[in-house]
Amino acid sequence: MRLKSILCVLALSVLVVSAVVDEVVADEVDDHILDLKNSDPEVRKMAAQALGDIGDPRAVDPLIGVLRGDVWGVRMYAIGALGDIGDTRAVDPLIEALKDEDMSIRDGSASALGNIGDARAVEPLIQALEDEHWMVRGDAALALGQIGDERAADPLTKATEDEEQYVRDRAAWALEEIGVSEDTEKTESTEKSPLPASIGAVSIVAAALFMRVRRGKL
Repeated sequence: MRLKSILCVLALSVLVVSAVVDEVVADEVDDHILDLKNSDPEVRKMAAQALGDIGDPRAVDPLIGVLRGDVWGVRMYAIGALGDIGDTRAVDPLIEALKDEDMSIRDGSASALGNIGDARAVEPLIQALEDEHWMVRGDAALALGQIGDERAADPLTKATEDEEQYVRDRAAWALEEIGVSEDTEKTESTEKSPLPASIGAVSIVAAALFMRVRRGKL
């Protein structure tokens, strides 16, 4: 009887601790969502990154608002966070962002759509294989491989002949993921290229910053 009582107390303690943790996390999410409206863009950036790390779906709509109407750096962190959370509500806004005039916004959106993996992004990502910038084309190919839709097979095959190695490598990897090889059909013994399966907020922003430095914009 004593053992049963002890077990009951332990179980109750676990439930109480779990409830407290959930409440703390909820409060943290609310605080970060409020920080998305802070006047300091650095605070907004860190809030977006934190929300992506936590992964709470309540942050999706506020992050979409940031994506559509903030300064470049904050938008980039919001894109990465939406990709990390993986909620399909972000798909349409990210598809819109694939047409942004800024290359890094288009590139980050392609990566985020790959992370989410929704088939609605397939046709827009196929179109992005024709983007004027090689990084967007390459990361669109990577995203199509993550989604794994066979509609992308022919456009990806064409992309394996791109003038940029970055694009060719990712297109070949994507074809393997879909189940098609540019030379032969994929077999169980085929070794896949060690390309990333997902890209988070920090790496998206880092890549974008690199490209801006190369273009002399920072």
